[in-house]
Amino acid sequence: MTKQRRHIDFLDAIRGCAALAVFLFHVRHAVLEYLPVNKFTGISDILKDGWMGVAVFFALSGFCIHLSHIRSVSHGWSTYFSKRFCRIVPSYVVALLTFVTLTVIFDGYRAVSIPDAVVHLLGLHNFVPSFVHSFNGSFWSIAVEMQLYVLYPLVFIVQKRFGWWAALLLTGCMEAALRFAVVFNMVPGGDFGSTFVSMLPTYFWFSWTVGAFAADNYHHGRISNLGKLPPLLALCLCVAVLNVTVLSHFRFPLISILAASCLERWSLGTTWSPNVQGVVRRHLTTLGTVSYSFYLYHQPFMNFIFKASTRSATNPTVLILMLVTGVILLYIGLFHVAKLLYRVVELRKPSVMPSAKVDIAKVI
Repeated sequence: MTKQRRHIDFLDAIRGCAALAVFLFHVRHAVLEYLPVNKFTGISDILKDGWMGVAVFFALSGFCIHLSHIRSVSHGWSTYFSKRFCRIVPSYVVALLTFVTLTVIFDGYRAVSIPDAVVHLLGLHNFVPSFVHSFNGSFWSIAVEMQLYVLYPLVFIVQKRFGWWAALLLTGCMEAALRFAVVFNMVPGGDFGSTFVSMLPTYFWFSWTVGAFAADNYHHGRISNLGKLPPLLALCLCVAVLNVTVLSHFRFPLISILAASCLERWSLGTTWSPNVQGVVRRHLTTLGTVSYSFYLYHQPFMNFIFKASTRSATNPTVLILMLVTGVILLYIGLFHVAKLLYRVVELRKPSVMPSAKVDIAKVI
């Protein structure tokens, strides 16, 4: 194996781009929920594909988790689970307590369901469709991430014993079967059942594992067929799928495949890699570094801004100005709050954790 860099510089910038895409996608959601759709169709169309940032995050997560583990595999699974717990749980619990407290302050304690709060605390709310989006619409992916971390040892064992294609086949068949079941209404329980299935960790298992596969290739200094996938061809396939309604549920894994392919190519230096310089690069890199805290808080506050603006402004021009100003101020405010939370909460790790400079397993 060739000597590899301990920190892959462009990963934070890519993570920052993905965080920005998700932020803008949720701006679109707020536009659709709180504003007259016919007057803001242009804004909605521009931002509609920001969900791709979540697919990129899943591929990045698999890449970083696997690379971090195989670099410290001698430490065993107890160290792995300790690192994952310390990375994701403290910040999540702080965010959950924040939104539970705000719910009590503004809506009264009766507005807080104790079972809902407990299930959220355990990271199992994705299994209860009525709880999925209760405190924070973005929390669903945190629960899925936690569960994918638990499933990772199985992926690791399968790929060690039978090879990566066995692991990809296992996770791919599972994810494809679940997505086909949702697409063709094969899930009992109607919309409730489809929502339950689409929030299972196995619904995203391959999308996450393909990132781990790319990391393994990087670690061993080899370029796979995934890395040889022509980016233009992959992008054309994604665009084609985006315009075929029946295949809409397969957009996510396709974007993850494209992201993993690019990660493998760029990390091995076999093709052009992002090299944005100056203020933009520094900002995106910083945003990527603190993206977890940024992600945990952005959506509820965005919804609050849209709700407050629509209640206080009746003139369309004034409303647009208020919303644009509010979104910009929210972004700037959350960016600085996320930097503070990153230093205060995320960097407080026990001695078994590597330093922040070395550990690149910073995922959402």
